[in-house]
Amino acid sequence: MSPLAIAVATIVGVVISGTYYAVVTLPEPADGVRQPPTAAVQGAVELGRSAATALLVAWLAGEAGRASLVDGAVLGAALWVLPVVLLVGSVVHEGTPVRAAVVHAGDWLLKLVAVGAVVASLAR
Repeated sequence: MSPLAIAVATIVGVVISGTYYAVVTLPEPADGVRQPPTAAVQGAVELGRSAATALLVAWLAGEAGRASLVDGAVLGAALWVLPVVLLVGSVVHEGTPVRAAVVHAGDWLLKLVAVGAVVASLAR
């Protein structure tokens, strides 16, 4: 695993999510639902999530022998199944609004494809 690839992919993940959520709005929370944390907390959490995602995808890309931008993007798209399964569970079991789950699924798709492409293409 290339530390440079992981660092770049982490930054790409943060930028993609930050931009995505700045453009795509989530539904308003229902009464009694807690408000989201401050922007600083959200940023720190997103940095950690993106770093963990970059590390995992880089490891999987290396194990699978994925070493091109397209191979990494395909791997990221395939991994998108996991957050979708989790989001469907949150809709069915916790009553998460479908629109919110779709918004989050879109973020995960963009992030996983981009992170996969970055780590695989920079791993050489």
